[in-house]
Amino acid sequence: MNAPCDLPAPKKPVPSCFPAMLNKLCHFRTGCKDGGPEHFSHRKGCRRTAGKEEGHGQEVYQLEELRIQKKEVLIPLTGRELKLQVVDNIEDLVTDVSDEDKVPCWADIWPAAYAMAHFLWDELPLLPGETVLELGAGMGLPGIACATRGCRVTLSDFNPTALELAGENARRNFLEVELLREDWREFRCLRKFDLLLASDVLYDPKLNACLAGIFQENLEAGGRIVVSHAQRRVTYEFLEAWLSGRNFQEELFMREVEVTGMLLPRYKIAIHILSRG
Repeated sequence: MNAPCDLPAPKKPVPSCFPAMLNKLCHFRTGCKDGGPEHFSHRKGCRRTAGKEEGHGQEVYQLEELRIQKKEVLIPLTGRELKLQVVDNIEDLVTDVSDEDKVPCWADIWPAAYAMAHFLWDELPLLPGETVLELGAGMGLPGIACATRGCRVTLSDFNPTALELAGENARRNFLEVELLREDWREFRCLRKFDLLLASDVLYDPKLNACLAGIFQENLEAGGRIVVSHAQRRVTYEFLEAWLSGRNFQEELFMREVEVTGMLLPRYKIAIHILSRG
């Protein structure tokens, strides 16, 4: 078991993603289809394969009859189109802005995820059967792009509703993925993966310390880590410090993505490929 991070529990300052998310809530996407309301439940500590639950008898969580209105987003990849659903009424999910665990940053697809998905599809050599873990998967776009290439993908997130929606997104594209609920602050997964995906998750220095341990412990020898972000200084600084003295090679790519419904029409995204020697 990975050692838990030395972080204080519950009440925390507003997360860095929250101001951007609130601004974005004032702008609505175009060209999306409305979906119907859903009810979700999740079993604590269990793993699920999209459509199949492998429970271990832990406590069942019923999510307060949460009704989520969804809309469809189409992601055109070269020679393939993915159909994903995101939360339409994100503002209705905001219950406590002082607790970052309750801020639904997971409920939409961020520019860095779009850029990573296109990069994985078009530019990064992927082999069928490679094992992939997406950290903080949210709606699961990068991991689903890997699954489309024949990889064995695990989508992980702290939020059970995010996992339910990510699994549904995989099924909508006729793919099977594993769903894994994990908290970075006490990461229990012992498996190692050929590829770790970290799309716009390295924005909080407190949590970055936890991700540093996951990068080290859950990557196979010869494996790769793919990190994407909207040129965040805190992410650059973390990666520079983390790579120092480690046997990794880094490649940096810059990609521009167009995303409707955000504050800007285009975003420049940094994509780091970290290869373990």
